[in-house]
Amino acid sequence: MLRPLNFGAGSTPGQEPDEGGAIFTNVYVEAAAGTAKSQTVIRCVEGRRLWSEVSQGGPCRALLVHREALYAVIGRNVLRFDRDGTATTLGGFSADGHATMALNRAGQIAIVAPGDYKLIVDDVLVDVADPDLPPPVDVAFLDGYFIFTLQDGRLFSSAIDDGTDINALDFTTAEGSPDRNVRGIVRGREFVALGERSIEFYANDGGEGFPLVPIPGAFKSVGCLAAASAVVVDTAPGTPLVFVSHARQVVGMTGYSPERISTHDVERDLRAEAQPQDIRATTYIRDGHPFYVITGSDWTWVFDFSTGQWHNRRSERRAYWRGSQVVDFGGQLICGDTDNGSLYVLDDALHDDAGDNLIWCVRAPAVHMYPNRMRVNSIRVDVLPGRGDNSQSPHNDAPELLLRISKDGAHTWSEERRVPIGRQGAFGTEVVERRWGVTREDGMIVEVSASAAVASGIVANGAVELNKLLP
Repeated sequence: MLRPLNFGAGSTPGQEPDEGGAIFTNVYVEAAAGTAKSQTVIRCVEGRRLWSEVSQGGPCRALLVHREALYAVIGRNVLRFDRDGTATTLGGFSADGHATMALNRAGQIAIVAPGDYKLIVDDVLVDVADPDLPPPVDVAFLDGYFIFTLQDGRLFSSAIDDGTDINALDFTTAEGSPDRNVRGIVRGREFVALGERSIEFYANDGGEGFPLVPIPGAFKSVGCLAAASAVVVDTAPGTPLVFVSHARQVVGMTGYSPERISTHDVERDLRAEAQPQDIRATTYIRDGHPFYVITGSDWTWVFDFSTGQWHNRRSERRAYWRGSQVVDFGGQLICGDTDNGSLYVLDDALHDDAGDNLIWCVRAPAVHMYPNRMRVNSIRVDVLPGRGDNSQSPHNDAPELLLRISKDGAHTWSEERRVPIGRQGAFGTEVVERRWGVTREDGMIVEVSASAAVASGIVANGAVELNKLLP
């Protein structure tokens, strides 16, 4: 009996291994063309290559593009990068934690780390020691104004097109709830104040003094757990604002009502996060896939707005992905790093992670004939073209697919079988491995993985040849 091997569409591991859910690590699903032999293809995520090596330590905290330059907050340093990756250090910060950058129409770049406000003017970093502005937690730009969010619930504005001019009277206080502010962010022509237990939306009324007024009826009793989790995904339909709510769910808002987009699996990691205030997110688009990437202390989840599915990412020797902030600069996706100060290019033609192995893995949902046992005669997997690169590395010159199964709900595994998938000049390969033995009534779980720099994924076709046995 030949049965399809269903790989699923994303990571749904379940609470216990015995549940037999699918796991997608460093791969995602893409709908195939209508005439393709499978409705979906499972693709490996992009690799990273070094773009600019930075000696300053610390993670990448913020990136902003202005004209021909990229500006970054890396560790406690502020840097400017030319298009060729040449870096110039402009100065530093004394504050750690969440950092934000905003650009006004005069070309001034405001930078706020908690309690610390600086301004880049003509590539000179200056302190803005204005006693009229209490210590802010972040900054955004709307309609000519820098808008500063304060933890105590107030919002301040700069003068129009001038980040050095702040009037002590140009502020407002959150009206819908007395909770503390976590983040202020701009979505389209609206300013959104995210509090610990509430959200308020503001629009410019063109009046004197503070320029923004609350939008009637838009207040929501949903809070933000982590400031750096809030991102506007401007490449997705409706330009959703996405963040981790105080209920430890990922929610998206295209209007004024938050909608849960996280799954129970994602929420289990959010609930277990020991340092929720450090959860961070970024967004980018690749080949029509708008990704929202969220990272905790030992996990990374990615939501694909094109499919509505989640997958996992991780770097070698890490439980999370080292990628940090991502921006489009000069037609390249520049990516920061959580572990060092260097910047990288995301490159889908490169299947290694800045010199480390980029290990992708697909664990299919359990195959079973419950309550019967079964004999597994063969497993077939349709591999995307894997071609050796004629390198000196046997690993990449003659790439292999790794295949293993579990007969007890992913508690223990068979030995890995290494199957060649094509030297240079070879194309698509169907992997057929035989004689897997007899399972119990719970069936088996199949796992496929590869780490060679030339292995790019699999067609979402597979098959298992089985014989049903009596219980």
